[in-house]
Amino acid sequence: MAKVNTNKRWVRVLKETENGFVEFEFFVSDQALFVELILPVPAFRDFCASNHVGFMEQDIACVSGQSPANGLLKRIK
Repeated sequence: MAKVNTNKRWVRVLKETENGFVEFEFFVSDQALFVELILPVPAFRDFCASNHVGFMEQDIACVSGQSPANGLLKRIK
């Protein structure tokens, strides 16, 4: 059985709801091992910081041109 490196973690944001929640996928070790989660924006930011996640290209932060640490989840108009 292959070893799982739990230090490798990523997030892919699926959408931000109008009522302030973030729907996202949280990956551990590889893209085949993930869960879908939903959190309020402040809790999502805390989750990402405490888990030291990387951000996958499809997330809102990358599309908006913002770095994850600065202005994550700013709406695109």
